[in-house]
Amino acid sequence: MSMYFSHQQIANSITALANVHPFHGITFLACKQANLPVGRSIVFQLDARTDAFLNNYHRLDPTSDWFFQPFKSANREKKWVRPDYSAKGLQAINTQTFSSAFLHERNSRIWGWTPDYISVLKSRLPKQLTIPAFHLAVWLFRNHDWPETTTTSDVISKLINDFHITNDEQLTLFDTSEIHPITFQDNLYSWDELRKLIPLAPDSKPDQGGTLAYLETRGLGPAHRFILKPADRLTLITGDNGLGKTFLLECCWWALTGVWAERPAMPNPNTKTESAEITFSIEGERSKAERKTISFDWKTLSWPQPKSRPTIPGLIVYARVDGSFAVWDPVKQAIAIPNEKQAVFSSSEIWNGLQGRIEGLIRDWVRWQNNPSKYPFETFKKVLAKLSPPRSWSA
Repeated sequence: MSMYFSHQQIANSITALANVHPFHGITFLACKQANLPVGRSIVFQLDARTDAFLNNYHRLDPTSDWFFQPFKSANREKKWVRPDYSAKGLQAINTQTFSSAFLHERNSRIWGWTPDYISVLKSRLPKQLTIPAFHLAVWLFRNHDWPETTTTSDVISKLINDFHITNDEQLTLFDTSEIHPITFQDNLYSWDELRKLIPLAPDSKPDQGGTLAYLETRGLGPAHRFILKPADRLTLITGDNGLGKTFLLECCWWALTGVWAERPAMPNPNTKTESAEITFSIEGERSKAERKTISFDWKTLSWPQPKSRPTIPGLIVYARVDGSFAVWDPVKQAIAIPNEKQAVFSSSEIWNGLQGRIEGLIRDWVRWQNNPSKYPFETFKKVLAKLSPPRSWSA
């Protein structure tokens, strides 16, 4: 019976590799896999080798062109690297930071290990830390099917054999301690399982069915701090007039769409020395919710747009307390005319229409009712029946 590493085991091993330098986890292994010689140099296309390695082992999101690298980075959240990482990010590391490990003629394709390359690689390890062999193997062999009797030693042995790791390299660079327990599952992990446990790629496609998972305001509105954690299906907000219910909904609309329904929420001008912030996260059916904090810009008196804002690929409708409706259509937003009125329709416009923008419910209703197929009208009746209170309520 075959087994596969569980998505939770893969996520745990990714976390355990956070202190490993990318050179040790990518360039070193790519060179070892290709049997780069020690003490002499050969024609060796290092950039091409590392690029092939990234394509073989670091393709994680099937919808993304970026590579995921679980190793050390300046920002622990920035685990995704660009498609040209081998020629740009890694090239500088190989020719500068780890140059003393190689026999290499500048601006050439001549490469080889220096006789003392192991001590050079050891000097770049974090103090008192070595490369966790088991967790590195889990990352590299996450798609491998294992026998039911697999042990930690078996997993580490595959790493040692596949990458021709020598005894000196094992003793100096690697931690080969056994890890217990190993968590397996019957089927190969899916990207949908794993993506909830790691940051999303910058070019990741938005999920269908995304929802607001968290909202927090500071230095804004009637209270210094508001926190809203919506429930999975239904959230009720209650309170007396003036406590901030509508204010929270307006901020929710902004978090979901990036625009304000009419007027932006403004901090108190007497609190310029304080930071006014809105923090939010949008969670999809498959994606992990990541919080973004936006600070009010006192110079422009506006709320800046965050980079790589999460989006929801569908209509968002906000029924406002005054009977108006705000409607967000991502398709129309992509071709929006500058300074055009935002899609907020008054109660009167909903019924009677607004020339050039919406037909109006009365005219639509008549047209649907006179349509020979009756399909739109029958659908409309079913919607009204679902939204209407039970008949017993009118008794």
